[in-house]
Amino acid sequence: MRGAIVDLERDERRGGDVVSITALCAGAILFALLVVTRVSQTVTPAAAPVAAVDTSSVSRGATILTLQLPQGSSNVELQWMPERLTNEASPSSLRQVITVRGRPGVASVETPYVISWSESGVVYWLISPTRSTSELITIADDLAR
Repeated sequence: MRGAIVDLERDERRGGDVVSITALCAGAILFALLVVTRVSQTVTPAAAPVAAVDTSSVSRGATILTLQLPQGSSNVELQWMPERLTNEASPSSLRQVITVRGRPGVASVETPYVISWSESGVVYWLISPTRSTSELITIADDLAR
C-alpha cells in the first residue's frame, strides 16, 4: 500500500521564505568574512628568569626527611607521600582553603577532619575523627623533622 501527502491549501506567498533564506545566507557570509579577515594577535610570553631551585618534587631514590607528630598526639594521624606520586584528584570534601605552616593547603568541610598541604616535595595529610580543622592546623604548625 502506498500513500501520498497532498497539500490542498497551497500558500502562494513564498516570497517570505526567499527573503529569510537570503538574509541568513548574507549573515553567514558576513560572519565568515569577519572571522577570516580578523587580525590575529599573537602574544609571545616573556621568559621568566629562574631564580630559585624547584623543590616541588623529590627525585626517585632520594632520602626524604618527613615531618613527625609530636609526642602525646592522640586521635590524629599523619600521612605523607612524595608529590611526584600524587597525581589523582583530591576528595570532594576538601573544599576549604587554609594556610598550614605558611603554605597554602586544603581542609575538609565534614568529618573526619582532614587537612592537606605540600612542603619540600612531599604532600602531607593530617586526619582526625574528633579534632577540628583549627586544631589540626595548630598540630601541623608544631610538626618537627
